[in-house]
Amino acid sequence: MAPEVITEKGTGSKSDIWSLGCTIVEMFVGGNPWGEKIDDQNLFQAQQVITNSELVPSIPKSKNVSKNCQDFLNQCFTREYNLRPSSFELLKHPWILEENILEEQRDAID
Repeated sequence: MAPEVITEKGTGSKSDIWSLGCTIVEMFVGGNPWGEKIDDQNLFQAQQVITNSELVPSIPKSKNVSKNCQDFLNQCFTREYNLRPSSFELLKHPWILEENILEEQRDAID
């Protein structure tokens, strides 16, 4: 959950952007996007870390995760709701555009 969802200080579509980032990280690592930072079995501890720290989910740093993808995830994990990009802004992100170009190239080969 996004920090603002836990603290009930207002939510909206940008809260879903945080969740999107978490989902992408989960797909890369196959589990808890927070890694060792949070015990995913302790909900209270998780909520405390998310709301009372500046920590964000662990963004994978490997050859399978491009710099554009890492930047996309960093933007998803902007802690301040009003500063977090909208879905429309993220659709213009180089990582999304890069993936669309790759898909078009794959389709052209088939």
